[in-house]
Amino acid sequence: MARKKAAPKLSKSAAIREYSGSHGSAKPKEIAEALTKSGYAVTPQYVSMILSNDRKKAGKPKRTRRTKAKSAQPKATNKQQLAMDDLRAAKQLIQATGSLAKAKAALDAYADLVS
Repeated sequence: MARKKAAPKLSKSAAIREYSGSHGSAKPKEIAEALTKSGYAVTPQYVSMILSNDRKKAGKPKRTRRTKAKSAQPKATNKQQLAMDDLRAAKQLIQATGSLAKAKAALDAYADLVS
């Protein structure tokens, strides 16, 4: 008597796509474990490769990693650094003259000499 043909078995890739479609949020490791129990010898790396290739063919954007948020304080630019240096020099002048009023008088006298 002739043997009956077994029901056609899906290819590994088709099984991965089918499982991924029905379990949308499943990770490659979970998919590989489920398909291994069903009789397919697949690894999480293979599942990941198949799904990645499908995304590329479909034109979907790549999955990206989250990046750390940038710090709240912006980096000092050259102008800001120059302003800080000027403030430090002004502070030293005020400390050398003893008060803000004396420092202003000294700067006014210097401006008269220069002009």
